[in-house]
Amino acid sequence: MKATRITALLSALLLAVSPLTGMAEPLPDPAPTPTADAPMEDAPMEDAPALEDMGVTLGDHAVRYPRLSGLRDEVLQEAVNTRLLTAGRIDERLNRLAQVMGTDTPLTVTWQGSVTGGVLSCALDARGPLNDLRPTEEWAAVNLDLTTGADITFADLFLDEPSAMEAIETYLWDTVAPEMSAHLENCELTPVPETFTITAQGLTLYYPIRQLSTLSGRAGCVTLHWSELRGHLLLGEGTVLRRIGAEDAVNPGPHTAAAVAACVAAGQLPGLPVALGDDMETVIATYRRLYDPDLYEGGRMFTLEDDAFRQVWILTDGLAGKDVTGSVVQGIRADR
Repeated sequence: MKATRITALLSALLLAVSPLTGMAEPLPDPAPTPTADAPMEDAPMEDAPALEDMGVTLGDHAVRYPRLSGLRDEVLQEAVNTRLLTAGRIDERLNRLAQVMGTDTPLTVTWQGSVTGGVLSCALDARGPLNDLRPTEEWAAVNLDLTTGADITFADLFLDEPSAMEAIETYLWDTVAPEMSAHLENCELTPVPETFTITAQGLTLYYPIRQLSTLSGRAGCVTLHWSELRGHLLLGEGTVLRRIGAEDAVNPGPHTAAAVAACVAAGQLPGLPVALGDDMETVIATYRRLYDPDLYEGGRMFTLEDDAFRQVWILTDGLAGKDVTGSVVQGIRADR
């Protein structure tokens, strides 16, 4: 009876997200904005786009996905949400969830992303018995300009895409490769993957698991700060990087000191998704410990596996061993 109820619930969810297509369809042109020659009876509301968390969680299993809301253009908004569902293969994941409910390995789909300056950038991470009973992991990403409905590509980020790709490959081999463990099963940093997301701080590349994997068996990713690609960035009025705030991170100005001071006052360093006082158990569960902690006088330094923490150490109390129950982030050291 319980299995029947679960199947019924998943069937309802499938109906809610379907129909979907296996191919990404071009997004429709945004609806034209009314002009003075064609006034509307009521003044239109300003766009306030945001991503909402949707999906289902059943014990250790979960299929979560983002839904865009807040666009005045409902046709474009619906097309964007279809794109998000298609990219994450959400209908397929929900079907698969119904099949693996009784297995020991959980199936999960999680996401992270944001909408800034009319730019949507989102990554979806599917893990577990996606195809058969062997666990694996697959990344997907969606990058859209919500003012035009167009996909954002590398050509929208760089002055000259081939030159930028060459610079990224050089950075990967000269800077990232020397820090990689010799015990990795898959460690090919090139070719540069086409799956990526962007934030004000940098560019994150998401790899197929058979090309790059971590020591814990996860699909690898690499984050480059925009400052590490200086000279290749397409900046200026109306550009994607200016709209998401990346230009401020590359070109210090009168606002920079105040912005850094505000960030530090909040217990953070720019570009790092942790803050002083965060629970260490949650931090390690989310970003995974790379090695056993190093000791310093009065505390421990943890190295995390997520590439956002490359050349970064998280400091906490000096309690013995690897146990972090009750511990919080007491310091952040970044050498990068």
